[in-house]
Amino acid sequence: MSANEPVKIFISYSHADEQWGERVRAALEELPNAKDALIFFDRELMPGDNWESRIRDEIASSNAVVLLVSPEFLNSDYCYGKELQTAFDRSACGQAAVIPIILRDCKWMHSPLADFRVLPSKHDCLADRGDYSQALRSIAREVIRYATETKEHSGTPEK
Repeated sequence: MSANEPVKIFISYSHADEQWGERVRAALEELPNAKDALIFFDRELMPGDNWESRIRDEIASSNAVVLLVSPEFLNSDYCYGKELQTAFDRSACGQAAVIPIILRDCKWMHSPLADFRVLPSKHDCLADRGDYSQALRSIAREVIRYATETKEHSGTPEK
């Protein structure tokens, strides 16, 4: 991967949490240092796209995989079974940062996610905050930082 290539971020979420996905994407796009970041959100898929292949390719080339964790995410065969496993595999090789964001109270501590640093914190859910906009901005800054650091240290091959 060339140093001039933009940072790539994949947002993984249950469709029940689509509104949160939009909020996280917007917070990322608002950051001045993220102006060149490529943020993949599956609502960008076009009619006729092979969605499964495109999602697989986007995760495989991302520097960071943001996981929007909720009960629906943990219960989704696709999110938890496929996207999460691919993210873990890439993280184990140092090719992508895995960044879980805890949206709502759920049993994430009883999953492999318990091994990762989560945002906003282990004892706080994003949806429980009265004013979540400040938390989203802080989370977005950390996501960009982790994605950039991973990109600089990964040596991920170009696709």
